[in-house]
Amino acid sequence: MYWNIYSFVEYFLICFVRSVCSICLLGGRGGDATSVEGMEVEILPNSSLEAAREEQAQKLHKLQQRRLARSIAVPADDQEVRLALRSRGHPVCLFGEDAYDRRERLRALLAEAGVTRLETEEEEQPHAKKEQEVRTEEFYTEGTQQLRDLRTQIAHASLKAAHTRLSRERSKRECMKQWERDELATMQTVRKNSLIASQGGGARPFTAISYCDTEEGDLIVTGDWGGNVAVWKERDGCISQVSKLKGHEERVSITRFHKGILVSAGADSVAVVSEYRDSAFVETARLTGHVGRVADVRVNPVRRSLVATAGFDGDVRLFDTGRALLQQETGHDVVFRLGFHEDGSLLGTAGFDGGIRLWDMRSGRAVMTFAGAHVGDVTALEFCKGMPWMASSGKDNCVRVWDIRKKRCIKTVAAHSKMVAGLAMDRGFVMFSAGFDRCVKAWALHRACGLVASWTGFVDKIMAIDCSGDGRRVVAACYDKTWRVWGSDRTGF
Repeated sequence: MYWNIYSFVEYFLICFVRSVCSICLLGGRGGDATSVEGMEVEILPNSSLEAAREEQAQKLHKLQQRRLARSIAVPADDQEVRLALRSRGHPVCLFGEDAYDRRERLRALLAEAGVTRLETEEEEQPHAKKEQEVRTEEFYTEGTQQLRDLRTQIAHASLKAAHTRLSRERSKRECMKQWERDELATMQTVRKNSLIASQGGGARPFTAISYCDTEEGDLIVTGDWGGNVAVWKERDGCISQVSKLKGHEERVSITRFHKGILVSAGADSVAVVSEYRDSAFVETARLTGHVGRVADVRVNPVRRSLVATAGFDGDVRLFDTGRALLQQETGHDVVFRLGFHEDGSLLGTAGFDGGIRLWDMRSGRAVMTFAGAHVGDVTALEFCKGMPWMASSGKDNCVRVWDIRKKRCIKTVAAHSKMVAGLAMDRGFVMFSAGFDRCVKAWALHRACGLVASWTGFVDKIMAIDCSGDGRRVVAACYDKTWRVWGSDRTGF
């Protein structure tokens, strides 16, 4: 009797467990009834399983949208992304959104709309590319009679200067030993240079400095971020301010001095020309016309009244005695540096595109192009006196020497550990460079650009550099609101 009751209980439990398992496996299909081994079972709806199915469907849809979005090509230019968002009626920028977030938002919108390809501006305007090609073609514009007369005068003056230069080179070959002695003497003088004066206390950092050799003595002109242009004199290690010129409304970009003519340029789109008369600089003209900052200025070596200006608008302008004669499109997005050959016949332009172009001042044509001269911005451009060489420096921390006759780079110098801020040339023996690594260095041009000397001591990056014609004085302006003078003696200017 005991075993019969035990068998009955075991059979009942087995049937109950099988029924419960069947109900769990078939649950969630609605409130329909089914039969499990002869038993009528009603399956109740399962809301949690229905929610799980809906969530899974939504995740699958999002996954498909992401896959579609990845296959859509969107513009890399942030400006084009903004235009695409605006054309579709969506906000151009959301709070806390950067360029990458905007691209992803545009990609998601296109995927949601089922767009597999975004039309580019060239496809929407099929003639745009053709018009752009026409704009890049070389073209000539008819100049004025004044410009023609100026080019004729420059041609005559440059030919005379070239004849003098060639005669000097021939005489140098005849007495090569004397020339080598002069070179060695110059390098020995540069090696002996030491810090003889330092001036600080400016309200804003210095951005420009020029060494001025006048008939009554040598002066130093500085420009700063406050728009101030000051004239200084040093004697026996003591520096005194001689005068303060009417500068610029915004920061000074550069100051240049040549044969009694001082030109300063600023971010206020103005270049100021001053002439040294009766122991003082007298303002003679204010040159305007550029759109945006005037980055550099140069005085033509054979015609003191001719001034060239370069601007962030990509143009070079020529002024003669204050009159605007030419607006030259250079092909650079930004013209940052200018340089005149000592004959006055060639004008060099350099910009943020890393390229250098040479222009014939007698015809107005671009005669030489050094594309990709530097990786990044070109920060300085100087012509070597007495040699067919041109030196340039860039944001790539290098100084390159170019042979104009061979049309190629003949020497690359890893001059500084950071960006090279400026270059300066003496009479043809030594080249000086200054960089953001707070160093001033001297290089022997005719000895494979070997290092002659190096000076340090600045607290911050050096912004500008200049030197005297004989290399006996080197001046440099720094971002730490100081400027310094190096020389081989303390007799004063």
